[in-house]
Amino acid sequence: MLHSAQRPRFARSMSARTVLLTYKLKPCTLPRMVETRAEILSSAGFRLVQLANDCLVASFLPELGAKMTSLKSTSTDREFLLQPSDRPYRPAKYGADHGDLWSTAWQCHTSDGELCFEAQGRSLPYAFRKRVRLENNAIVLRYEIESAGSSEFAFLWSAHPLLAVEPGCRIVLPNDVSRVSVGWSREERLGKCGDSCGWPVAHTKDGTAVDLSTLTTVNARTADKLFTSRLPKGECALTYPHTGEALVLRFDPALVPHLGIWICQGGWPSPDCGHFTVALEPCTARSDSLREAIDMSECDVLRPGEKKAWELRLEVRAG
Repeated sequence: MLHSAQRPRFARSMSARTVLLTYKLKPCTLPRMVETRAEILSSAGFRLVQLANDCLVASFLPELGAKMTSLKSTSTDREFLLQPSDRPYRPAKYGADHGDLWSTAWQCHTSDGELCFEAQGRSLPYAFRKRVRLENNAIVLRYEIESAGSSEFAFLWSAHPLLAVEPGCRIVLPNDVSRVSVGWSREERLGKCGDSCGWPVAHTKDGTAVDLSTLTTVNARTADKLFTSRLPKGECALTYPHTGEALVLRFDPALVPHLGIWICQGGWPSPDCGHFTVALEPCTARSDSLREAIDMSECDVLRPGEKKAWELRLEVRAG
């Protein structure tokens, strides 16, 4: 997600457990760099582009915001990204949600075993680029934004990977995260926007203690969007205890200082047809609203001719 706005005026936002603090992830060592293959295919009327090596297969749809639609382990065949079950992918209307570029068709080409995506800003003059490569059991996404205008503007960025989960999955955050802020909570069970609650154990509005870090089932009918404060270490993970697998996210907290946590256990979009998923979202602000990020002085600023870049690494750990 990328939201941008001219400064100093406000432009409209482009979108409107078990305690795991000591959980240790198994190190993964591979003796050599495995070869990456890049292919441009087609799927359901859209271009489908893939990167693959002996460990992972990653798929993207350039016409749909360069969305990564699949990340699979070749050794276990586990799919780490939530797959749509009720409807196929379809073009989204610009400005409907999630910022400036998520519904835009991106240019795409391959270069030296990498996928290279680029899109031009629609609300303001800038170029946004994403280069994707595989490194053994990890996928690395390098993002870059470059101003093409004569005025500075504010923006916020957030990753938005909806992950495939199962009962018992655990969310692992850095050890010193003991509280999180509430962005939204269904029926305000954890509080209103701007409130805070404990992590991993929080108390609902009726005083019940809940372990937010461990998933139960879709029948819980809950949905919560949470944010960490500035992180000293850019690392988090989702673990699959039944198989010992894990998906570890790494990023530079000096460039991407916060983490958004979307935990949906059947409570959104409605309790009757709710999703079962988690999204671990490294982000530049503790809000999905650019206006709120500006008010909190947490938005980033791009000056005329300036370029900024950052990386997100997703590492698959086998059981």
